[in-house]
Amino acid sequence: MARDRAERDGGGSVPETGSHAADDVSARARSPGAPDGVQLRALSDLTTRLFPRSGAALDPTSQDITTSAGAFERVLEIAVLHVPGARAAAVMTRTVAGSFVYTASRGFELAPGGEEGAHPRPLGGAEATVRHIRHGREGTAGEGPERGPDVPTPLALEDSVIETLSLPVYVGSELLAFLELYALDGPDGFDQRSHALGRLLAAQLGSMLQRLALEEALEVACSRLEQEAQHDPLTGLPNRPLLLDRLASALARDRRAGHVTALFSIDLGATARVEQERGLAAVEALWIASAAGLRSALREADTVARCGTEALAVVAGGVRDNESAHTIAITLQFELRRALAGVLPGLGQQAMIGVGVAPTDGSSAEALLLAAEAARSEARRRGPGSVAFNTDSLDATARSRERASATLVEALDRRSLSVRYEPVLRLSDRRWVALRLRVETSGAAPLSAPADSASPSSSVHALVGLADDARREDELFEALVEHASRDLNRWRELEPHHPWRVLIPLSSRLLRDGRAERIAVDASRRFRVPAGAIAWSIDANRLGGVSSALLRGLASARRAGFDLIVDDVNGQGLPLRALAELPLAGLTLAPATVRNLGTDQRDDAMAAAVAALAGVLNIPLGAVEVDSVGTADRLEAIGCAHASGPSLATARPAEAVCEPDWEGPRPNGERSGGDPAE
Repeated sequence: MARDRAERDGGGSVPETGSHAADDVSARARSPGAPDGVQLRALSDLTTRLFPRSGAALDPTSQDITTSAGAFERVLEIAVLHVPGARAAAVMTRTVAGSFVYTASRGFELAPGGEEGAHPRPLGGAEATVRHIRHGREGTAGEGPERGPDVPTPLALEDSVIETLSLPVYVGSELLAFLELYALDGPDGFDQRSHALGRLLAAQLGSMLQRLALEEALEVACSRLEQEAQHDPLTGLPNRPLLLDRLASALARDRRAGHVTALFSIDLGATARVEQERGLAAVEALWIASAAGLRSALREADTVARCGTEALAVVAGGVRDNESAHTIAITLQFELRRALAGVLPGLGQQAMIGVGVAPTDGSSAEALLLAAEAARSEARRRGPGSVAFNTDSLDATARSRERASATLVEALDRRSLSVRYEPVLRLSDRRWVALRLRVETSGAAPLSAPADSASPSSSVHALVGLADDARREDELFEALVEHASRDLNRWRELEPHHPWRVLIPLSSRLLRDGRAERIAVDASRRFRVPAGAIAWSIDANRLGGVSSALLRGLASARRAGFDLIVDDVNGQGLPLRALAELPLAGLTLAPATVRNLGTDQRDDAMAAAVAALAGVLNIPLGAVEVDSVGTADRLEAIGCAHASGPSLATARPAEAVCEPDWEGPRPNGERSGGDPAE
């Protein structure tokens, strides 16, 4: 009967020599240790003899099986289809703790979920009483190695299983699994051929698991070798070849998007002194801390690398313009100082940074790296804390920006900021409805008078950028809030019925971390100024992405009574769809868009799009730096509600705001002897 069943399942008759060949090879296959080449050839020969027509045996070197689960599934499928008497099968694997659990089955399902102690359940869903069939040895009595104490006994179904084969699976010399075969019907159970085929499948499964383990180990080794070949062993940063590869990718992306790619070559400037004074271990700590500080300051898409033994490098893609590249360099210096203060206190050394920007300094990775390194040499010549650009014009602008930043810091230290107020007019009747605060310095070069149109100090928001660079943004904002609060109190005494409102520039960093709200609320309480009398204006290009921190800060400020107006909207710094997600009190067109209105189709389209967004959000649209009456008329035509600029009224000191000789509309709408807008 068993032979008839074997012929029916195997697809043909069993060769007379099959049982002898099976006994000979299965004895070798079930011995501990990984099959060598002779054993694998023997397995192949046995496969040909035992499966002459079906070809059902598993090739241990089969490449289409890439996971242990796939190997289990294939072995169980072959076992159920081709081992005489086997109508169900399961695989038990060793866990990390050393115990064995059922992990795969065929002909039944494991319940619950293959956990240790789970028992086979019929696929039909019928409940069955479980009984443990304990074999002292594998297979029939007297064959195979004994089970260890941590190996569970075979589990079977009462009234269904008449015999169980439990076959050890070795990977190398380690017992890692058991292949369980169940005979579910017939009076005879398994015959000698069943035993031989079961051992063959167990040996093949062990060979496949070993191959998969070797492939995984090889992949890990290759990955480790690749990591070591492309990364600095001390800091774990990419090395120069990998830096060039990532720089080339960033250049390609930014070329398509029309953005600037910036490369920063950084000389820490203190390695020789630290080694001399504190030893080699301190130098290594310096490099590791510097690498960690730079990584924390950058976006995930940016790259920090170590170029040789002297310099670090940073690739920043998607930079808006050259001014932004300089801002990033200042930020890198700050983060390096902060990181080193934690591991090498008292170092007091500032990094020297050379900056190369594409496409100005070249369009290839090699050219940009050479440009950044040449700029680093110039920064090293200037001394600690210097930032140098490779291109003369960019370098001159950066040095002018640094001087302006130093002037601002000096003004903050001496509390010598001087503010002026520019009226914001309602275009429909030319009455002013708010005052936009502008900043000057006393006893120093004016921060609002740029050397050229590309200067970073061309607007009050650029002044905020300088304060950000110096990490003095909270001091600047606090000083401006105090100025405006004191002036509001004075104006309210002179004109108590006028709805006074002042727009103050704000740093996005203060908005995100909630410091702006705390400063403004404190000033409002001290000076008894309503929160609604002060509104915040922020540059769209400095707002950054819409993050959860920004939304929380803005929502909290609105609840406290402070409104936010986004200036310089041109769809580049922050997309219009992102602005639509923010609870804003107003939008202001970018000055360049205002200047080109009526002469450039792209700026006309952008102005119309921003006006449409303001209409959808039901908030007013404004404009700044309006330089002609014609521009004011065109702005009114597209739906702009408010505007400010020299063609409407000039800025004046706080004490002159309520004087009748102010050149511009009076707060009550009455003219003071002529309107320059007419």
